[in-house]
Amino acid sequence: GLGEGIPEDKEGFIECVGIVNKIIQEEKAAGIDPSSIVVGGFSQGGAVALTSLARLEEKIAGIVALSTWLPLRESYPEELSESNKETPILMCHGGADQVVPFSWGKQSAELLSDMGRKVEFKDFPYMQHSADMEEMKLVQGFLRRVLPE
Repeated sequence: GLGEGIPEDKEGFIECVGIVNKIIQEEKAAGIDPSSIVVGGFSQGGAVALTSLARLEEKIAGIVALSTWLPLRESYPEELSESNKETPILMCHGGADQVVPFSWGKQSAELLSDMGRKVEFKDFPYMQHSADMEEMKLVQGFLRRVLPE
């Protein structure tokens, strides 16, 4: 479940990071430079993306995290990898999100920023737990900035 006081599935998140890392290694073996990889997700997928940023050893191009939160906050900064300290993060969140509270996204962005991460946070006051074209245009612009030509 998702809510205040409900324990987070640390083992599950770490397992997901392992899967993300495996995909990155497979792409690297196929000739893709990890600096050309952006990890992203919406809701729980965004939580996996943010957890990956904190734990990946391979430097990647960026993180896109939409309508989400940083799980396992009590693990940081002790378990925070330095390899992606300069990796840009785009976080977007709807102010009317009825699934993942806006405050969770905002506090997560602030925590990452306080830990020295490069976070761009954009709120969409009217948006619920969804995405829209304005948000996708922001993502598109972010990808153009962080990915090599």
